Amino acid sequence: MFHAACGEPLEVPGRVPSLDRIASKATALEPAARYADVRSLRVALETYLREREGERLLAIGLDALHQLTATVARRPADRAAVDERFGAARFALREALRELSGRADAADALQTLHVTMARFTLGEGELALARTHVEALAPPDPVLEAALADAERAQAEAVARRRHLEGLGRDHDLAPEHTLRARTVGFLATVFLISNLVLGALDRAGHPVSYDELGVAIGIGAVLTVGVGVTLRRAHFPNRAGAAIWGVCIALVVPVLAHWAVGAALDLPFRSMLSISPVYYMACLSALATYFDARVWPAVGLTGLGALGCAVWPSAAYELIGVSGFLALWQIATAWRRTT
Repeated sequence: MFHAACGEPLEVPGRVPSLDRIASKATALEPAARYADVRSLRVALETYLREREGERLLAIGLDALHQLTATVARRPADRAAVDERFGAARFALREALRELSGRADAADALQTLHVTMARFTLGEGELALARTHVEALAPPDPVLEAALADAERAQAEAVARRRHLEGLGRDHDLAPEHTLRARTVGFLATVFLISNLVLGALDRAGHPVSYDELGVAIGIGAVLTVGVGVTLRRAHFPNRAGAAIWGVCIALVVPVLAHWAVGAALDLPFRSMLSISPVYYMACLSALATYFDARVWPAVGLTGLGALGCAVWPSAAYELIGVSGFLALWQIATAWRRTT
C-alpha cells in the first residue's frame, strides 16, 4: 500500500496479471478508483479463482484431446483408451467452457473433440455414436453430415436387404426338418415302387387291373397322400415353402384322378392311358423345380426317362413307372437330406 500511495510500481516475482489488477484497484490512491465495497472485491476475487480453474481445466482438456488424436490415428485404435480420453477431454473442456464464460478457445477445442470422435466412430461404422457427435457440433459440419447421411443410407439398405433375405428364409427356405422330409419322401418312393411292381406282376399273371379297381386304389392313395401331406405340413413345415411343396405334391393326385376318370368315361385303352401317366409326374415336379427348389430337376429328367420307356415298351409300363418314380423321389430325398 505504501508503494501504491507513492505511485511506485510494485514488483512481485511470479505475479498473476489478473490478480495484480485486483490488488492495484483495491489499493488505489484515489478512493473513487477503488472497489465500492467488500462485496465487489469478493466478486472480483471469485471471478479470478473461477477463471484460474477454467484455465487449468482447459489445459487438461487440450492435453486429453491431443492424446485422443494420437490414439485414433493408430490402427487398430485402442477403443478403451479412446473412450477414456474422450471422456476426460469432454468433461474438462465443458467445465472450462463454463468457468471461462464461453471463451472461444475452449469452444473451439470442444468442437475439435466432437469432430475427431465423429470421424472415428463413422470410420468404425458406429453410426448412432457418430450421429451424437455430429449433432453436438456448433456450428454444424456439412461434410460430416453428408458423410454420415450416406453411411446411414447404406446401413438402412443393408438392414432392409438382410430382413428381406430373412423373410425369404422364413417363407421359402427348405431348412426346417430336412431329415423328416427326406425320410417321408423316401418312404413314399418305396411305396410307389412296390405298388407298381405288384400291379405289374398281377398284369403279367393274367389279372390286369381295370379302371374300376385302379380308381379305388388311386382314391385310397389320394386320401392317404392328402392326409399325410396336411398333417406333416402343419406339424413340421410351417413356412410357405413347405406349404407350396406339399401343395404341389398333393396337387399331383388331382390330374392323375382326372386322367383316369377321363379314360374310364371315354373307355380309352387302359394301357395307353397308363403309358402317358408319367407326363403328369413330370409336370408337377417341373413346377416344384422351377418355383421352389432347383435340386429337383434331376427328378424331372428321371420321370421323363420313365415316360420315354413307357412309349417304347408299353408292356413294361408298370415297372418303368415304378422304377423311374422311385428314382425320382429318392433323388429328391437325397438332395434334401444333404442340407441337414
